[in-house]
Amino acid sequence: RVDFKPNECSQRNIQRQVFTRIIGPCLMRKKVKALVILITLIALSINIYGILQLERNFNPLLYLNQDSYPIQYYDKLVEYYPDNGKRADIYLAGVDYYRDHDALVGLMSALRNNPYVNNRTLNSWFSKYEEWLDQRQH
Repeated sequence: RVDFKPNECSQRNIQRQVFTRIIGPCLMRKKVKALVILITLIALSINIYGILQLERNFNPLLYLNQDSYPIQYYDKLVEYYPDNGKRADIYLAGVDYYRDHDALVGLMSALRNNPYVNNRTLNSWFSKYEEWLDQRQH
């Protein structure tokens, strides 16, 4: 409509008035500034403390169906072989197997010589690959 006149209330910027008349002058007082900084530091301290108290425990079994065979397998493993220790896997990414061959051999050697690793449980495809290479070259 051509004769439309906006309402007077809609033309006032109430937010600006609240900040310029009330909040702004209040925040410019030294005691209020100190209080704001104190509250900020307390909140920061509480958050840092909370982050340091977070427990980091990833159990992939929690994501499986509790009736699935991996869960049943793991339960029986713990039940019948409780002294076997924990299972660990090592995954490598971005490896050039030809160029990094010596480093991978060193890694396998370090794992075999580690007193905390049960050598009977080491299952590496790289060892099998080494055996295959030796058979092909001789």
